[in-house]
Amino acid sequence: MPADQTSDEKLQPQPSRGSTQLELSGLPGQQQHLTVVPVFPEGDPRNTEHPDGSPGQYKVTFILNRPGFSLLPEYQISFQAAVEGDSHIALTKPVATRRPEDVATIKIDANTEEGQHLAFVGRPNSQGFLARLETHVEASNFVEAEKAAHRALAPLLSNFSAQLDVPMRVFQMETVQLATGSTRIATNRPFPPTPLLVVKQGQATQDFRACVALYREALNSDSPIYQFLCFYKIIEALLALRRRIAVVMKAAGETPLRYNEIVPARPSEIRVWLDSLYLAPPKWDSLDLESMIPVEAQGKRASRVIDEYLRPLRVDVAHALFSEQGEITLSADELLHFWRVTKWLPVTRCLARLMLKNEFPQEFLRR
Repeated sequence: MPADQTSDEKLQPQPSRGSTQLELSGLPGQQQHLTVVPVFPEGDPRNTEHPDGSPGQYKVTFILNRPGFSLLPEYQISFQAAVEGDSHIALTKPVATRRPEDVATIKIDANTEEGQHLAFVGRPNSQGFLARLETHVEASNFVEAEKAAHRALAPLLSNFSAQLDVPMRVFQMETVQLATGSTRIATNRPFPPTPLLVVKQGQATQDFRACVALYREALNSDSPIYQFLCFYKIIEALLALRRRIAVVMKAAGETPLRYNEIVPARPSEIRVWLDSLYLAPPKWDSLDLESMIPVEAQGKRASRVIDEYLRPLRVDVAHALFSEQGEITLSADELLHFWRVTKWLPVTRCLARLMLKNEFPQEFLRR
């Protein structure tokens, strides 16, 4: 093989020794969930439990980390027993010098906006820094348990961050259904290695440079909220560009361009649509197709998805950040609509790519 060529095989990441490499679903860089369900002896009623969980007690653990320092190799996924956690908050002495009377854990009471009370236990790592926070919650399923725990913990982390002037970042959330032992983790799908397939070109237009700069900002961020705002701003900017071009064309007696941009509905159509938006498409599976395109968006024109779902969400998020009254009436952790954003973020990213492709055919995804 020539020295300037690279095979697809060599581009594949190699798992570290002793670890299991799992291929997560969805777009790279975005939060995904993995559920592990134990299998009991034949006839055990727990085998009939749905993977989504059922009413009962759940233990939710938030593993912290310092920004810029990953707790695991990039392509390795692990549960909390193998992830120590870390933060900038010194809780106690390092384990080598820790005495029995030194602090081992802290207990913190937290309340949600709805008045639900949860008690969190904070545990240090081997160096004595706050590494994880865990709580028990009564919930109907995994999602509701995670929502309740997140609503209670987010203001607590925000308070620590502001008071102590340090970042408070959650690396991984792990939820265990106590009755069955089923465990679900929330983690980000890593970006795969990719060949350099971009066609050499001359000077890009100012509009294109502005949009791809926002795209890079989004991918460089770990915040789903910020990513959504960046991707939506690209969509907003391209809609404005189209209106500006339409005015010029009408003035010249020409018919403005119309775009046949529709979000597909069938899995086979979604796969082809996604492939068309990437120079080196990942290997999409059925879970990708289910998780990336919300049912509400399937089969609809892109403009309708933007008007009915993305624009209202952007307005709601913006109200938490840019209130005209200057006051924050509720917790910003609640106002930022984290769960809605994570649901609509993949299709927002895809629509931004679709519009970039249609508006800049000589500059974006040129093969």
